Amino acid sequence: VYKLIAGAGAGKTLVIILRTLNMIDSGVDPETIYLISFTNAAADELRQRLVAYGEDMGIEQEDTEKVRISTFNALGNAIVQKEYKRFGFAKPPRVIDGIERKAIIAKILNASGAIPGLDYLNFDMNNPNAAGALTVASRAFSIIKTQKLGQYDVEELAKSIPGYSSETLQALLDLYNRFDDELREKSLIEYADQENLLFDLLNEDPFYLDSLNIHHIVVDEYQDTSPKQNEILKRICETD
Repeated sequence: VYKLIAGAGAGKTLVIILRTLNMIDSGVDPETIYLISFTNAAADELRQRLVAYGEDMGIEQEDTEKVRISTFNALGNAIVQKEYKRFGFAKPPRVIDGIERKAIIAKILNASGAIPGLDYLNFDMNNPNAAGALTVASRAFSIIKTQKLGQYDVEELAKSIPGYSSETLQALLDLYNRFDDELREKSLIEYADQENLLFDLLNEDPFYLDSLNIHHIVVDEYQDTSPKQNEILKRICETD
């Protein structure tokens, strides 16, 4: 494992590109290299610079284009699409949009009966000091998914959504399972699932990336990694 630490504008990305090209030049199969960045625009820039510097070094564009470059989410999504049955989906899932997500949560809320402490009169209110039932449930479900909270993690949920009783938070934790089940039944995932499911898969099968012929992972702008992305990288490094 190599880590490059330098200030902004010092040329970290250039070093990463040259490191990748030197790997190819020394005989490493470019198809086994995966470059990860944090936005699609940054990934596109990596591709362009890799090709341009590769030409200067006499490396064929055909070889540099074999290097896989994407964001963490794109890597996770590609694996979810490939392994959808393994994750319990009947068909390759698609990412749900915000409107559809709220509609599903609203349906579940209305079918479950009133949860004490939630404002159903101003159902979708989303003001800084006042939030309706739909807004609170939507926020809670995002936190539960991102933090991978269990059914009884009331105290943990309370840290992110203060001001609600244990009864209210427990009801939201219980209701989340119905939301998650409905997404799976409809073969839907959220943006956060692309990383969460990849994390779960690597926990279950640490050497999974070997099956994709990925043996070298290069991460640009590592300081931007989220805790979950950092854990994914740790799992990968532990299998080296």
